[in-house]
Amino acid sequence: MNFLVDTRNNIKITYEELLIKINNYNSLRGFIYTNSIYEIFSQLIHSMIYGYRVCLLDSSFTKNEIRNLGLDPRDILKSSTLTNNKIVEDPASLLEHIRNTSPDWRLTIYTSGTTGQPKEVEQTFDRLTRHVKTGVKHENDVWAFAYDPTHMAGLQVFYQALLNLNTIVNIFCLSGDVIADEINNHHVTSISSTPTFYRLLANDFIGGCPTIKRVTLGGERFDKQLECKLRKLFPDAKIRNVYASTEVGSLLGSSSGLFEIPEAIQDKVKVSGSNELLVHRSLMPGSNDILFTNDWYHTGDVVKFVDGKRFEFQNRKNELINIGGYNVNPSEVERQINSISYVVDSLVYSKESKLIGSLLVADVQLQTPFDLSHADAEIEISKLLNQKLQKWKVPRLFYFKDEIELTRTGKKKRL
Repeated sequence: MNFLVDTRNNIKITYEELLIKINNYNSLRGFIYTNSIYEIFSQLIHSMIYGYRVCLLDSSFTKNEIRNLGLDPRDILKSSTLTNNKIVEDPASLLEHIRNTSPDWRLTIYTSGTTGQPKEVEQTFDRLTRHVKTGVKHENDVWAFAYDPTHMAGLQVFYQALLNLNTIVNIFCLSGDVIADEINNHHVTSISSTPTFYRLLANDFIGGCPTIKRVTLGGERFDKQLECKLRKLFPDAKIRNVYASTEVGSLLGSSSGLFEIPEAIQDKVKVSGSNELLVHRSLMPGSNDILFTNDWYHTGDVVKFVDGKRFEFQNRKNELINIGGYNVNPSEVERQINSISYVVDSLVYSKESKLIGSLLVADVQLQTPFDLSHADAEIEISKLLNQKLQKWKVPRLFYFKDEIELTRTGKKKRL
């Protein structure tokens, strides 16, 4: 039974081989800092078996970035000798050890830093596995792993697969045609990633993936246009849209872009007068370093109600752009640009102008091959946007890019 398939690095690891590796560890490390997905997963499992706290660092962090996080790079490599060796005999015993993880165990991770400095967040086992589903229905799942393994979304896929003894197929940072081969060759049944990832995959890959039965997405706004692309890519799949964050974990789920607060947590999740989603401290145990206001955490996510109960996410509060005194939601503009048939994706942001202050700017990735010149494309896109948006929401400058810059978590890199 395979635990991890990583074709790019010529790795195929069974659960039995994973146990041999874990049983041979002879030290405890307080930090996991490696670019090997296998090392990350095996060290993380080891920390849960022995109940020691561990900090998971993005392998792309430089020494200066580590110092900026308040850490000493010299401490990253320190370890202590393991004295009470435990032998995990089989996969069933592994699951028993993990389910009995010490309540004192903690995992420290860092936010993606999409719009600023990454911040430290401490997670408990219960919060990391809050929405993991187990049972006979999931025992034959095969998961495509499309996230950075050091961030919350990747960890949620890891736990969903691990607690069902599923196979994980690493597709993180692969091109669209290679991803399709990996999905089909390994009979992947489940995939989770960001809307941006799926848009790029739809552009790179022509054809369907019939083995996929479940598609999960989150981290960015979900829209009807993307849903249509997903239906073509994964014709036999159920689509699940999830609201989650590094601080809160997985919280809300929906089959569309509309969410509703479940009855079980209606006293723990609410929307403020300024339409910001708030989460109660009781859903975030162990979050001592997170700022609460009267026991409520302000997520920074702004929502819009479409009826009495259901709402859709609009934007991050800190992503609104002030143009001539008007607030512009970049996601709204991107959605209109992306609705144009020959556009793959876009990124809207502001640029300072000495003459008129802030200008609205758009990076645009076009489908290839593309017949129009960039000048003609700019004229046509501007014309279409002026028909759908108020004038201050139409970008004044367009830059045509081969690809849209992303963070390590697969989200658009906001400037």
